[in-house]
Amino acid sequence: MKRILVLAVLLLCLWPSVAAAHALVIESSIVDGAALDVAPPEVVLRFSEPLDKSYSSLTLYNEQSQPIGLEQTTFPAADSMQVALPAELRPGEYTLIYKVLSTADGHRSAGSLLFSIGTGTVPTAPSVEVSATADAGLSWGVVSGRSIALTGGLGAIGGLAWLLILLLPAIQHNPESRLPLLVRPTIWLTQFSLVLLLIGSIWEFVVRASDFGDGSLASIQYADVLSSMAISRWGILALIRLVAITLLIPLTFLAAYRKPMGYLALGLACLSLLTLSMSGHAAANIDDPITPVASDWLHMLTAAVWFGGLIGMALSAWVLRKIEVAARNSALAWLIARFSPLALFSIALVVLTGTMRTFDQLPTLAGLWESRYGQTLLVKLAVMAATLLLGFWHWRKLNPRLQAAKDQSTVVKIGLTLGLESILAIGVILVASALTQTPHPVKAAPSAGGTARPTLPTPTPRLPQPLNLTAQREDLTMTLDIDDNRPGERQFSASVSDANGVIQPDRVRLRFESLDLEAGQQVAILEAAADGRYSATSGALSLVGRWKIEMQVRRVNLPDVTAEWTVEITR
Repeated sequence: MKRILVLAVLLLCLWPSVAAAHALVIESSIVDGAALDVAPPEVVLRFSEPLDKSYSSLTLYNEQSQPIGLEQTTFPAADSMQVALPAELRPGEYTLIYKVLSTADGHRSAGSLLFSIGTGTVPTAPSVEVSATADAGLSWGVVSGRSIALTGGLGAIGGLAWLLILLLPAIQHNPESRLPLLVRPTIWLTQFSLVLLLIGSIWEFVVRASDFGDGSLASIQYADVLSSMAISRWGILALIRLVAITLLIPLTFLAAYRKPMGYLALGLACLSLLTLSMSGHAAANIDDPITPVASDWLHMLTAAVWFGGLIGMALSAWVLRKIEVAARNSALAWLIARFSPLALFSIALVVLTGTMRTFDQLPTLAGLWESRYGQTLLVKLAVMAATLLLGFWHWRKLNPRLQAAKDQSTVVKIGLTLGLESILAIGVILVASALTQTPHPVKAAPSAGGTARPTLPTPTPRLPQPLNLTAQREDLTMTLDIDDNRPGERQFSASVSDANGVIQPDRVRLRFESLDLEAGQQVAILEAAADGRYSATSGALSLVGRWKIEMQVRRVNLPDVTAEWTVEITR
């Protein structure tokens, strides 16, 4: 038995908690920090969680921090979003800001994707800072709400399970004992747990509602925000939980007197805990949500039985502290002897279900100490190990002494240590709730601050397509060569010849005018080269579309000669 408990302690490092889902980028059609020769026709992002289409958006900014108009964002899959890039993007650096809302738990995430076009340099910093006020500023509000709700939910289920499975059967088998004194305090402690579950659920609902607004608590006063929250997946689950809690409060008072009412209350409490499993990482699995949700729910139910038993034992020691020593020792020893096997069974299921979930969340052992998520898990391991060791000491060392003891000192000692064990168990829940704001490393992408690399391919640049233009004007043959027909910095090379061959005019000037957009006119003066040609580099052709190019040749004591061409600039 000792080896089993030691093994349980070691495996509990793999115990994942109810963690809120974070929609993080796991694949991107443009690698973050990419230097592209040409702009792709669209950007596709895939996230670790399904997205709420009404509250997920993409915004593109240039290097001057100016927004660039994009077409409507589409959602090719539940976890993916796509937007077409404008065809007239100029060469430069760009920042794509994404703001998404996970349908799994209503958690808002934001991040940026940097890339450059036609510059040959890697972008170093975003031109616009990511605004995630609701995600960052109110994260501890979500943590506190989930901590209170989770503590209350586990305490309510654990209290009802303690009452129905251990305390009431013990009273039936020992009607002459002092155990009936524990019924009313157990019911009141369960009611207190329900109040905690109600307060935590309402507080988390309020914080999530602010995410649907502008990120501030003041924004939830508007009816459209509350209505949007209510019809969201996370909001519906929260409302179901609130209704279940409302029904639980009167049913819990009847649990000790009518067992059917007690089991109905226990079922509603389990339903409220199911809503937490359905609003976490487990529910974010699009391919198979049932298995992880069921595993996570069973994980919490068995943890609730263990947690409720610890609280029940501490409460029993406190309530029975003033009765005669013999009766007190007998009652506590009876409860410990029957609770310990149940606790061991619960811990075994916690380990089994927790291991199943952890293999998905931490696929590498190094993630335990290299990631923030794993480090938080290690903290929970330390607290959990102390709790289990104290429980083992109660069962195998102190309980035999309690059965044989007739003095007051032993009872006082077990009351204090049972209280300490309960406090440590609450500490485990608080650390577990902190994981609700901690993305696990396998899901994160570079643009979201993680380690996974995007896997979708970067668009392959096309080969240059030079333009060769020729015109006959008066007695001259005028040619203009452009190195490529895409927008950006282009190399222009011109030559002028007459019947006697290549000539050297006094000046060659180019004038550019967009035929599709009101972009004004730009001029480039070509410089003479040793081979008789005239050349220059200019970024005048900066937009996709039709352009009129005018070439003017000036000769000494002769009229200027002008040629015009219309060209198509494309990606």
